[in-house]
Amino acid sequence: MDPEVGRFVAGEVEMEEVLWEDINNIEVDEFTGKTFAALPNDQRELFDAVVEELKTARIVDDPNLDDDANIDRLLQLAEVLRLALNHKDNQREELRNDRDRLQTELDEREDSDPVQVLEMEKELRAKVRRLKKDNKEVKLKNDEKDTEISRLKEERKQAQSRAKKLVEDLDNMKEKMLEKEKEIQDMQTKLDEMESEREESEGAEKDYMKLLQEKKRLERRIDGYQDTQKGLRFEISELKSKLDKLSEENHEDKKMLVKVSAWIRGSASVAFVFLLSVGSVSKLTISRLLSLSLSLSLSL
Repeated sequence: MDPEVGRFVAGEVEMEEVLWEDINNIEVDEFTGKTFAALPNDQRELFDAVVEELKTARIVDDPNLDDDANIDRLLQLAEVLRLALNHKDNQREELRNDRDRLQTELDEREDSDPVQVLEMEKELRAKVRRLKKDNKEVKLKNDEKDTEISRLKEERKQAQSRAKKLVEDLDNMKEKMLEKEKEIQDMQTKLDEMESEREESEGAEKDYMKLLQEKKRLERRIDGYQDTQKGLRFEISELKSKLDKLSEENHEDKKMLVKVSAWIRGSASVAFVFLLSVGSVSKLTISRLLSLSLSLSLSL
């Protein structure tokens, strides 16, 4: 068993890695059966081992590659199988050449040893059987190859169709994204307008609060004025009461003053007459008595 195949059996590596490593180890410059036939024995054995593994291996898609890359890998494997079949064809051609050569030798050596002839015929028949078996395998592999190639072509076609649909979906998504971006820009514009309105509203609210505080301050001043007014009204009422009382007292005083004035006038007249009768009073004294009498009359 190939050492790498042993690693696969042991679960250390995937069959894909085993096959690809072996295929990469085969140094081939031209993809022709002749080139494979001309390989050194060690590489031909390695190639035969790879082909035997390919007969039963199931190559899965590499998730790190796209559909086209995976299909190309499978097509490469199909090409390897095709080259293997070409190699078998070359082997079959070699067997035919050997058979023709042996037949020619038989024809040329009719007098040869019968035992040797029988051995050569036996060998020839064995080669013919191998050739028929190889021919059958080649035909089967060709059919499998054609089926695999048809399947791969169909998969490529489907992958191309999916890729085309994916591109269309991406274009549609791009258009939708542009529409969404426009909607987002419109929403951002509306948000900016709402933010501006909110700031204006906050400014108006601050102005309102200032006016409300000013109103409360004025109301407090008005309350103070009202309290002061009440106090002034009370004082005015008291002053009015006092004024009324003083008016009454003044009225009484006027009455008394009238009486006194009348008495004074009477006394002044008596004194004036007395002084005139005496004849010893100066004119200045008489003038003062007349002025006093006149001022008392005017005050009343």
